[in-house]
Amino acid sequence: MATWEGLVFEIVLYGDALCTIELGRTRTAIPVSWYNGPVVGGRSVPIHTGIIQKGYPIYAKCACNYGGEGIDISLLYKEII
Repeated sequence: MATWEGLVFEIVLYGDALCTIELGRTRTAIPVSWYNGPVVGGRSVPIHTGIIQKGYPIYAKCACNYGGEGIDISLLYKEII
């Protein structure tokens, strides 16, 4: 089971399939209930990046302090006018 702090995820966004051009990085923790397991539900975690051009590919990698866990990632864009 995860540590008392919960599950800690590091999320990195890349701009190429080889994952060599880093666009942004963040860490977030998800609390764990020892009775119910990880807290489930939507969670918004901002990752600040430079301006990413429309149509530019974005790839993601995720690591967790408890190796068997994973997350689903959705990207939301803010249009700059």
